[in-house]
Amino acid sequence: MIAQTPVYCDITELVSNPIRTGIQRVAREVIRNWDGDRPLRLCRFDRARKGLVELPSEVNYYLLEPDDVTRSASASELQSRLSDVIASREGNEVGLDATIFIPEVFFNELRCLHYLWRIEHSPQKVHALFHDFIPWLQPDVIGVQRSNQLMWYLRFAQRIRKAAFNSEATRRDWLTRIVRDEHRNGTILALGADGLGLPRQYFAKEKRAFVALGSIDGRKNQLAILRAFKMLWADNLAVGLTLVGRVFDAEAALRAELEESSDYTHFRHVGKATDAELGQIMSNARATIYASATEGYGLPPVESLYAGIPCIVSKHVPSVAHLADGLRFLDEVTPEEIAKQVRALANDVEAEKAWAEAANHNLPTWKQFGSAVSQWIGES
Repeated sequence: MIAQTPVYCDITELVSNPIRTGIQRVAREVIRNWDGDRPLRLCRFDRARKGLVELPSEVNYYLLEPDDVTRSASASELQSRLSDVIASREGNEVGLDATIFIPEVFFNELRCLHYLWRIEHSPQKVHALFHDFIPWLQPDVIGVQRSNQLMWYLRFAQRIRKAAFNSEATRRDWLTRIVRDEHRNGTILALGADGLGLPRQYFAKEKRAFVALGSIDGRKNQLAILRAFKMLWADNLAVGLTLVGRVFDAEAALRAELEESSDYTHFRHVGKATDAELGQIMSNARATIYASATEGYGLPPVESLYAGIPCIVSKHVPSVAHLADGLRFLDEVTPEEIAKQVRALANDVEAEKAWAEAANHNLPTWKQFGSAVSQWIGES
């Protein structure tokens, strides 16, 4: 039997910052769910050697977290252990003709130049998954003041021939605003919706809490959500609000308002929830809320639907652009609009209808995502 040539997955950012959210989470799921005929090997860009080098197989242990020790470790602890493993063995260089998959975003000039060189030499060998183009198309939203350091990655995105995207919205941005060539090809690889690991939930009238998941970074509009509920509580509407997410250091004003709101009987903020705690929170949810108006994808709404829980969501979230059942869309992300949708779902008849709709979906899993990635690359 002839051994299949490997596919190399470049996870430079992940091994240097092994957090469990966002793009790093997607990279982890690629590794965890790869099922192609060709084996997947991990690599990173080595600045000193100005090229890709293989990572030791032990790296998988810390990224896939097979036991309580790794699952309970903080990102900084994992990073320290990964650094020790990588330093203990110098990896072999990855050849120029190797097949590469890049699930990350990066802005290092040397790394970008390396990939531009690879694309020029073997354009069908370099594959990349693009998550969004917000830093270039809406820089003010995320506080980008100087874009010159971002331009090398943009050149990479313009020249790559094997591009995949997490949504049709991102693909359209690439075609119309990045490469400006609607005749280029691009593949959609839908992200998994089963990441919460929850069994299917069911409606009960005693469920009165609304849950908003996501880092509190200013973009996801948790302040508008909180103010909406303060309006509802002032009207004596018996509904609860639970915000789950870490408050970014830059959001001092939002942190202060969260602390000031702690006296509200029906309000709770959970900075970091264990899987068991999150399961308990979600099992008592009447609906979830995701009010981000600028998003590359937006996993929480589809994860909510996968568990059978309806969601109040901004109409601008790409992950739900093709969905309707179980969703209540916000035309504008304002406290008034959020309060309107919450008030509607506080009604048991309307809530039961939304729950029945949410049960209609057949959403992709991370296993299916991994299979789609490996199949796409295998066809190259």
